Amino acid sequence: MRHTKGAVAGSYVRVWNDDTKLREYHGKLQLVEPELLEKLPRTMPPIEREAGYRIHFPLRESDEERRLINAQIFDGKLEWVDTTSLPRRALDNMKRFALTRNRVLPLKTPFEFEADGGGGVVRSVRMTAHGGLSNRIRSLHGTNLEAKTLFNFWGVPEGRKLDGRRIVYHFGTGFIEPENLDAVNKHLQQLQADFDHFPGKHVLGSIPK
Repeated sequence: MRHTKGAVAGSYVRVWNDDTKLREYHGKLQLVEPELLEKLPRTMPPIEREAGYRIHFPLRESDEERRLINAQIFDGKLEWVDTTSLPRRALDNMKRFALTRNRVLPLKTPFEFEADGGGGVVRSVRMTAHGGLSNRIRSLHGTNLEAKTLFNFWGVPEGRKLDGRRIVYHFGTGFIEPENLDAVNKHLQQLQADFDHFPGKHVLGSIPK
Protein backbone atom coordinates (compact mmCIF):
# COMPACT_ATOMS: atom_id res chain seq x y z
CA MET A 1 0.00 0.00 0.00
CA ARG A 2 1.49 3.33 -1.05
CA HIS A 3 1.27 6.31 1.29
CA THR A 4 1.73 9.85 0.08
CA LYS A 5 3.78 12.18 2.21
CA GLY A 6 0.66 14.12 3.17
CA ALA A 7 -1.27 10.99 4.09
CA VAL A 8 1.49 9.72 6.32
CA ALA A 9 1.86 13.06 8.09
CA GLY A 10 -1.89 13.48 8.52
CA SER A 11 -2.39 9.96 9.83
CA TYR A 12 0.45 10.32 12.28
CA VAL A 13 -0.80 13.63 13.63
CA ARG A 14 -4.14 11.99 14.42
CA VAL A 15 -2.67 9.08 16.36
CA TRP A 16 0.62 10.21 17.88
CA ASN A 17 -0.93 11.22 21.22
CA ASP A 18 -2.88 7.97 21.63
CA ASP A 19 -0.61 5.04 22.50
CA THR A 20 -3.07 2.33 21.40
CA LYS A 21 -3.74 3.97 18.03
CA LEU A 22 -0.04 4.62 17.56
CA ARG A 23 0.74 0.91 18.01
CA GLU A 24 -2.00 0.04 15.51
CA TYR A 25 -0.59 2.53 13.03
CA HIS A 26 2.91 1.12 13.40
CA GLY A 27 1.45 -2.33 12.80
CA LYS A 28 0.03 -1.19 9.47
CA LEU A 29 3.47 0.03 8.43
CA GLN A 30 4.79 -3.52 9.07
CA LEU A 31 7.77 -2.32 11.05
CA VAL A 32 10.17 -5.16 11.82
CA GLU A 33 11.53 -4.81 15.34
CA PRO A 34 12.15 -6.90 18.48
CA GLU A 35 8.95 -7.55 20.44
CA LEU A 36 10.18 -6.04 23.70
CA LEU A 37 11.27 -2.83 21.98
CA GLU A 38 7.89 -2.55 20.27
CA LYS A 39 6.18 -2.88 23.65
CA LEU A 40 8.20 -0.19 25.43
CA PRO A 41 6.02 2.68 26.70
CA ARG A 42 5.80 5.65 24.36
CA THR A 43 6.11 9.05 25.99
CA MET A 44 6.40 12.64 24.85
CA PRO A 45 9.95 14.06 24.80
CA PRO A 46 10.74 17.01 27.11
CA ILE A 47 10.73 19.56 24.27
CA GLU A 48 8.07 20.76 21.86
CA ARG A 49 8.11 22.66 18.61
CA GLU A 50 7.33 26.33 19.05
CA ALA A 51 6.01 28.53 16.27
CA GLY A 52 8.69 30.84 14.97
CA TYR A 53 11.59 28.95 16.56
CA ARG A 54 13.92 26.55 14.81
CA ILE A 55 15.16 23.37 16.47
CA HIS A 56 18.70 22.30 15.60
CA PHE A 57 19.46 18.60 14.99
CA PRO A 58 23.25 18.18 15.14
CA LEU A 59 24.66 14.73 14.39
CA ARG A 60 26.54 13.40 17.42
CA GLU A 61 28.62 10.53 16.06
CA SER A 62 30.19 9.25 19.25
CA ASP A 63 31.69 5.76 18.91
CA GLU A 64 31.43 5.30 22.68
CA GLU A 65 27.73 6.18 22.79
CA ARG A 66 26.98 4.04 19.76
CA ARG A 67 28.76 1.07 21.31
CA LEU A 68 26.74 1.59 24.50
CA ILE A 69 23.44 1.61 22.61
CA ASN A 70 24.37 -1.38 20.46
CA ALA A 71 25.78 -3.54 23.27
CA GLN A 72 23.18 -2.86 25.98
CA ILE A 73 20.04 -2.85 23.82
CA PHE A 74 20.80 -4.75 20.62
CA ASP A 75 23.39 -7.32 21.75
CA GLY A 76 25.76 -5.91 19.13
CA LYS A 77 23.35 -6.76 16.29
CA LEU A 78 22.47 -3.19 15.27
CA GLU A 79 24.11 -2.18 12.00
CA TRP A 80 24.84 1.54 11.85
CA VAL A 81 24.21 3.42 8.63
CA ASP A 82 26.47 6.15 7.29
CA THR A 83 24.11 8.98 8.21
CA THR A 84 25.84 11.45 5.91
CA SER A 85 24.98 9.23 2.92
CA LEU A 86 21.22 9.33 3.58
CA PRO A 87 19.15 11.61 1.32
CA ARG A 88 18.29 14.97 2.88
CA ARG A 89 14.58 14.33 2.38
CA ALA A 90 14.74 11.06 4.32
CA LEU A 91 16.65 12.67 7.18
CA ASP A 92 14.31 15.65 7.41
CA ASN A 93 11.30 13.34 7.49
CA MET A 94 12.79 11.20 10.26
CA LYS A 95 13.80 14.20 12.36
CA ARG A 96 10.23 15.40 12.80
CA PHE A 97 9.35 12.16 14.59
CA ALA A 98 11.94 12.90 17.28
CA LEU A 99 9.44 15.30 18.85
CA THR A 100 6.44 12.97 18.77
CA ARG A 101 5.55 10.23 21.26
CA ASN A 102 8.46 7.77 21.20
CA ARG A 103 10.43 5.34 23.35
CA VAL A 104 13.22 5.73 25.90
CA LEU A 105 15.84 2.99 25.67
CA PRO A 106 16.33 1.03 28.93
CA LEU A 107 20.07 1.65 29.26
CA LYS A 108 21.60 0.32 32.48
CA THR A 109 24.58 2.67 32.32
CA PRO A 110 23.78 6.24 33.46
CA PHE A 111 23.57 8.49 30.43
CA GLU A 112 23.88 12.24 30.81
CA PHE A 113 25.53 15.25 29.19
CA GLU A 114 24.89 18.97 28.93
CA ALA A 115 23.53 20.35 25.69
CA ASP A 116 25.26 23.24 23.97
CA GLY A 117 24.19 26.83 24.47
CA GLY A 118 22.15 26.37 27.63
CA GLY A 119 19.94 23.86 25.87
CA GLY A 120 19.47 21.73 28.99
CA VAL A 121 20.64 18.25 29.93
CA VAL A 122 20.26 15.01 27.96
CA ARG A 123 19.49 12.15 30.36
CA SER A 124 18.28 9.41 28.04
CA VAL A 125 18.35 8.04 24.51
CA ARG A 126 15.04 8.03 22.66
CA MET A 127 14.26 5.83 19.67
CA THR A 128 11.99 6.20 16.66
CA ALA A 129 11.28 3.61 13.95
CA HIS A 130 10.77 4.41 10.28
CA GLY A 131 9.98 2.76 6.97
CA GLY A 132 8.59 -0.74 7.15
CA LEU A 133 7.50 -3.21 4.51
CA SER A 134 4.33 -1.30 3.56
CA ASN A 135 5.68 2.24 3.96
CA ARG A 136 9.00 2.20 2.15
CA ILE A 137 10.90 5.48 2.28
CA ARG A 138 10.65 6.85 -1.25
CA SER A 139 13.97 8.65 -1.19
CA LEU A 140 15.67 5.30 -0.40
CA HIS A 141 14.11 3.54 -3.41
CA GLY A 142 16.62 1.35 -5.19
CA THR A 143 19.02 1.17 -2.24
CA ASN A 144 19.66 -1.71 0.16
CA LEU A 145 17.76 0.25 2.84
CA GLU A 146 14.52 0.59 0.87
CA ALA A 147 12.38 -1.99 2.70
CA LYS A 148 14.20 -2.01 6.03
CA THR A 149 12.92 -0.74 9.35
CA LEU A 150 15.31 2.06 10.27
CA PHE A 151 15.88 3.04 13.89
CA ASN A 152 16.94 6.55 14.82
CA PHE A 153 18.33 7.55 18.20
CA TRP A 154 17.89 10.97 19.76
CA GLY A 155 19.08 12.95 22.75
CA VAL A 156 16.33 15.38 23.75
CA PRO A 157 17.45 17.80 26.49
CA GLU A 158 15.30 18.80 29.43
CA GLY A 159 15.56 21.93 31.54
CA ARG A 160 16.47 24.35 28.75
CA LYS A 161 17.34 27.83 29.98
CA LEU A 162 14.95 30.63 29.04
CA ASP A 163 17.28 31.88 26.33
CA GLY A 164 18.89 28.48 25.70
CA ARG A 165 19.39 26.85 22.36
CA ARG A 166 16.62 24.60 21.05
CA ILE A 167 18.51 21.47 20.18
CA VAL A 168 17.98 17.72 19.67
CA TYR A 169 21.00 15.46 19.21
CA HIS A 170 20.93 12.72 16.58
CA PHE A 171 23.10 9.75 17.61
CA GLY A 172 22.60 8.01 14.29
CA THR A 173 20.55 5.57 12.22
CA GLY A 174 20.69 1.78 12.19
CA PHE A 175 18.82 -1.41 11.35
CA ILE A 176 18.61 -5.05 12.42
CA GLU A 177 18.64 -7.92 9.95
CA PRO A 178 15.46 -10.03 10.39
CA GLU A 179 17.47 -13.16 11.26
CA ASN A 180 18.84 -11.35 14.33
CA LEU A 181 15.49 -10.30 15.81
CA ASP A 182 15.14 -13.37 18.04
CA ALA A 183 18.65 -12.96 19.45
CA VAL A 184 18.01 -9.29 20.25
CA ASN A 185 14.70 -10.09 21.89
CA LYS A 186 16.27 -12.80 24.08
CA HIS A 187 18.95 -10.29 25.07
CA LEU A 188 16.24 -7.78 26.01
CA GLN A 189 14.37 -10.42 28.01
CA GLN A 190 17.51 -11.01 30.06
CA LEU A 191 17.97 -7.26 30.46
CA GLN A 192 14.38 -6.98 31.62
CA ALA A 193 14.90 -9.72 34.20
CA ASP A 194 18.12 -8.17 35.55
CA PHE A 195 17.23 -4.49 35.36
CA ASP A 196 14.72 -3.33 37.95
CA HIS A 197 14.16 -0.01 36.16
CA PHE A 198 13.33 -1.52 32.77
CA PRO A 199 10.52 0.74 31.43
CA GLY A 200 7.13 -0.90 31.77
CA LYS A 201 8.68 -3.93 33.47
CA HIS A 202 5.53 -4.90 35.35
CA VAL A 203 3.49 -4.66 32.15
CA LEU A 204 6.04 -6.56 30.10
CA GLY A 205 6.46 -9.31 32.66
CA SER A 206 3.69 -11.34 31.03
CA ILE A 207 5.62 -11.72 27.78
CA PRO A 208 6.73 -15.38 27.41
CA LYS A 209 10.42 -15.94 28.08
